[in-house]
Amino acid sequence: MRRLQAGAVLGDSAMLIAARQEFDSTGNGMDQLLLDAELFGIAMQEAERSAALFLKRSRPEPGAFRRIDDVFVFYQQLGRPAAATAAVARLGPKEAIPALLRRERGVRFLLGDIIIHTIYGYYGNDTTAAVEAFGQLAPYADGPVARDSAARKQQYEAMCPVEWWRLAHGNTRTAPSAIARLAGGNAWGCGFLLKALLADAERRPDAGAAFGRLDSLLRAGGGVPGWAMEVARWREAQGDLQGALRATRLLSKYFPILNLAYGLREQGRLASLVGDRAGAIEAYSHYLALRHNPEPVVKPEVDSVRAELARLVGEPR
Repeated sequence: MRRLQAGAVLGDSAMLIAARQEFDSTGNGMDQLLLDAELFGIAMQEAERSAALFLKRSRPEPGAFRRIDDVFVFYQQLGRPAAATAAVARLGPKEAIPALLRRERGVRFLLGDIIIHTIYGYYGNDTTAAVEAFGQLAPYADGPVARDSAARKQQYEAMCPVEWWRLAHGNTRTAPSAIARLAGGNAWGCGFLLKALLADAERRPDAGAAFGRLDSLLRAGGGVPGWAMEVARWREAQGDLQGALRATRLLSKYFPILNLAYGLREQGRLASLVGDRAGAIEAYSHYLALRHNPEPVVKPEVDSVRAELARLVGEPR
């Protein structure tokens, strides 16, 4: 992530406070406020206050669902899965979700984000929410191809987390057809991600090349930065710790990152393993800034990172 000097921190804090004041008065700008707080690890209390205020004001109405997703992601990075789940409840009754899926892009994003957060362990070993989200999103993603180009684009976006979930659980049956439908860069280039995951799941010899193409896509500014953690997982499994660490540092792009806390923890761990003490301290410090007040289920992980940071800081230079 960006290395911040003291003056820059103060400047960004003032910017975020001003953004909060704008949100208080107009209701606008909350997504930017939460994003800046996450990516720079500052003014967390200002951002939390605005998220709570938004949820208090929000109603299940058109246009609100995308911001509900922003709050959901924000709470997950803070280590608050119960608060994130409470944000999801703002969608309204569960039986209303199938109808919302077809007209609200924010609802599709939210269901996909629940799936992805579960893949990265944000719910611990509890897959209940993801199984439910998958059950709601898969029929839409697997349905007949939409005729309208805009609707088809949104259907492709839903296919990405659905197929990712299947591959994470060893189900490779529908991945080839999904990859074919996503050819040409649909869903941010998700076909590159799915090709790599499929090659790995099938233990094919071309898996390394597939992950290399995904890595190249990300380094060229394509795809979604959070996908870099799949590259990192692959490279570490092959014994390439330096390559895995380099992949985690692709998270530094200014973009919403669903697995930011996970990525920072892994970046700190890998940096420590390869002897990059300063890099490990920076990554762990950012992680702890995000998770300054975690829920009890996440606290053991946070305590472990805090102890590792204390060890690194206490080491002689």
